[in-house]
Amino acid sequence: MRRTLQWLGVGIVILSLYYVGRSLVGHFDQVLALEWGPRAIAVTMVATIVYTCSLVVLAVSWTVIVVAALPDGRQLAIATRIYARSGIAKYLPGNIFHLVGRQVLGRALGVSQARLAVATAAEIALSLLSVWLVAAAVFVALPGPVSRGLGLLALVLGALAAIAFVSPSLLCWIAPWTAPILDRVVGDARGAEFGLALALNLAFFLCLGVIAGGVFRALTGEALPLMQVGAVYLSAWLAGYIVPGASGGLGVREAALLVLMDDAAGESAVLAFALAMRVQSILGDLIFFAASYAFPAPWPPTPCHPKSQGRHHDRSS
Repeated sequence: MRRTLQWLGVGIVILSLYYVGRSLVGHFDQVLALEWGPRAIAVTMVATIVYTCSLVVLAVSWTVIVVAALPDGRQLAIATRIYARSGIAKYLPGNIFHLVGRQVLGRALGVSQARLAVATAAEIALSLLSVWLVAAAVFVALPGPVSRGLGLLALVLGALAAIAFVSPSLLCWIAPWTAPILDRVVGDARGAEFGLALALNLAFFLCLGVIAGGVFRALTGEALPLMQVGAVYLSAWLAGYIVPGASGGLGVREAALLVLMDDAAGESAVLAFALAMRVQSILGDLIFFAASYAFPAPWPPTPCHPKSQGRHHDRSS
């Protein structure tokens, strides 16, 4: 079984690298055609580095849900390696294989498949909720493509969802019929872990919004507020995230940006921005993937020694 999982993991990585390389080659001429001045090159390089580092925040968020506690050093190292190596698989057709990869490789953390499934579901929900909250808050605070009234409604709905997510007891008080469902699905994994994971996700998407705003300014010269551009980019990111089959949101995100930013800049400038963001995100994922091999533990991983599991035990089995 372990050998089968090993070959499965290797196969997913090889296919992922093939599709990433094909994507870069497919956009190569368009990328070269951009007006790459020194400022644009510097900002895009810095954005790539910051994006790569910020992926660690998502890895920590996922780990917190998996182990239902603050992870110790070994758990965090193993989980970050898993997250980095499975993340590259999102570029496979289907846009789900990074989740499958985490389910397969997550055995190294010594938790059950049910617990990993909870973490996967929570990761999806937290990503959607975080983007919703950040974008809604920006649309309320700044003039943009969405009216403030609609933005305020979205912010209120997002805040209520966050409260229910982080404090299930409140949800149970409002709707008592949800109590047995929560007990069956998440068991004791609720409250503090989800609150910390949500905070980490919000930090990541805020950072991604700032990155998008900075790259847009550097490439187009338009002096739009950073987070206004960031909120629009996150909305496009969300479109690519939820569309089934879109490898890493490829094509969907870029099309959404062209529609949402039609009045912000010319079509060629928006396309340049979309391509630059695509290139820096792919490079960031590749760097994060390569950096995971700096961790000393072997891969495919083996289950942790009981002493390494530290402060948690598997409460979902």
